[in-house]
Amino acid sequence: MSVVTAATVAASALVGCGGDGANEMHVDRPRVGATPIGADAALYFEITAPDDDRLVAVDTDVAQRTSLHVTGSVDGTMLDTDAFELPAGTPVRLEPFGDHVMLEQVGRELQPGDEVTLTLRFGEHDPMTITADVSQLYELAWEDS
Repeated sequence: MSVVTAATVAASALVGCGGDGANEMHVDRPRVGATPIGADAALYFEITAPDDDRLVAVDTDVAQRTSLHVTGSVDGTMLDTDAFELPAGTPVRLEPFGDHVMLEQVGRELQPGDEVTLTLRFGEHDPMTITADVSQLYELAWEDS
């Protein structure tokens, strides 16, 4: 299978089955920071919703709980939030030193190369299951070109 074909198949799996994907959520580059057992790990990704919606929760079996965090504008403090707003057609980026999802008290060591399965829950759309790669901290930043 060519790299282009493999990428197309992977992208199709992210947006769900059937249809042209126009009415589905699209998630790009989901990744989690490597961390020892019992510690917290941050989840980052970019998400685009087809219609106005909200990301209200993330579930995973690798952490005791998860929380949605925004970064305070004054001093960079993490603050809990009830949801991330997802304006229709606008990519929303969760990233280091910005908004993110925290996986709290992970139940197993997360090492680079591992994968973590997560379910994203929305205000309007059906839940969506994604797989995130575990990466070293220095590999978590977005590399825009």
